[in-house]
Amino acid sequence: LKQDPELRKIPLVAVTAYAMVGDREKLLTEGFNGYLSKPINPETFVAEMTPYLRPKQAVVMDHFAQEKRPDVTAAEGTILVVDNSPVNISLAHSMLDPFGYTIVEARSVDEAMQILAEQSPDLILSDLHMPLKDGFDLIEAVKADDELRKIPFVFISSTVWGDREREHGLSLGAARFIIRPIEPQDLVAEIESCRSKGKLLANVMPSGNDNR
Repeated sequence: LKQDPELRKIPLVAVTAYAMVGDREKLLTEGFNGYLSKPINPETFVAEMTPYLRPKQAVVMDHFAQEKRPDVTAAEGTILVVDNSPVNISLAHSMLDPFGYTIVEARSVDEAMQILAEQSPDLILSDLHMPLKDGFDLIEAVKADDELRKIPFVFISSTVWGDREREHGLSLGAARFIIRPIEPQDLVAEIESCRSKGKLLANVMPSGNDNR
């Protein structure tokens, strides 16, 4: 990029979650205009990017920052994130940690079920496509348990090949089927909506031993 007479004019910002001592100085020396470490804070990201933009772009970004968003600044709770991809786990942290959530990680369906046997999160956020057992296997196991079935279950995926998968996930009891990419505040708004509905359902849902 920096060798091209036209492209070299475009500001280049390095973003990484795996920074080593001295990496910032090395990257700036090699031509990067800026450096940002993860997790990204959605509340300050626009302000951090604005200095690299042209005036007209900065005005647009400022408008986006001031745009009315759901009030989710006080969100908290425990979310079980189930995904075999370390990158997606890291992304979940960068999107949700700034809002005060506690993230519990599981890299497989079996690991998720082991965690659920020991603790009850406020919500399960699961990828769909995983090796051996997938998200559908997980939600079926969760909904088959009288206690676990009360926990709101949300699918999040960037590899959905049609409406059939979404419809099947919702038919199995998922509260939402979210497609990446999604803005952090929008994701949190979806999570909080599911949690609110989950609390209402938990209050009226009969147990497995109730035959009425």
